[in-house]
Amino acid sequence: MIKRQILTTIILGIFLINLFASAYAITAALGSSRMVLRPVVNEEIEKYILVRNSNDVPVSIELVPSGELENYTIIKENNFTVSPREDKKLSRSWNKRNKD
Repeated sequence: MIKRQILTTIILGIFLINLFASAYAITAALGSSRMVLRPVVNEEIEKYILVRNSNDVPVSIELVPSGELENYTIIKENNFTVSPREDKKLSRSWNKRNKD
């Protein structure tokens, strides 16, 4: 009976350790990612976005424009790696073209 309790406790402990280990996530934060743009036709607007890695490991980032601004957005460097505890400043621009 005692062996069964010990075995159950060990199995439960292993399960809990695996549960907490799988909940650990690697994330990167974006600074100044939201803004209001009101360009006139053929005007180019250039802004910067800050990517912050607060982890102890490198984080790979891929930026892909989508939605209404997909055809107007230019991201100069869209696939890169941010080193641990470092920030990276990225340039992005928008150009509203005249529809002829």
